[in-house]
Amino acid sequence: MNERQPHFTDKHETPYTFSVLRECLRYKPVSQFGLIYYYIVEVDGYVIPANTVLVPSMNSMNRNPSIYRNPDTFIPDRFIHDTKSMMASANGKTEDRDQFSFGWGRRICPSFYLAEIQMYLAFTMIIARSVIEPVDELPNLSEHTTTNPISQPLPYKVKFIRRG
Repeated sequence: MNERQPHFTDKHETPYTFSVLRECLRYKPVSQFGLIYYYIVEVDGYVIPANTVLVPSMNSMNRNPSIYRNPDTFIPDRFIHDTKSMMASANGKTEDRDQFSFGWGRRICPSFYLAEIQMYLAFTMIIARSVIEPVDELPNLSEHTTTNPISQPLPYKVKFIRRG
């Protein structure tokens, strides 16, 4: 990318960066729970009756050990050979998904594709222009607050050092 602004098409030239972004979404989803659904559905022969409230656990889905090896460990390399977009992954088989943070099936977030592009561009622009260092010590990212529907890390301080 040299001196120019990164583009989403650069994701094929930056596979590790794209893998880190995917693993961030899988490892620490922004919301612990998905949207609430009301509908009749049959799961493994059991009928869930009408007006039953279904609240999907995004954390459980993103940490399913039958899909993700060592699900409680941050491993960006798990996606290093997966070059398709997250949106393309979301439109495939459930077991081939890279993460579930934007929903699934007919209930997938309509802005998923835009969000994927914006996250990639913001992430690559920050990394391309800055070195990020902790002010005191490395933050404990396994701890977070969930006082509202959004999961947030505990407060910590970092400094952004402009790359030369």
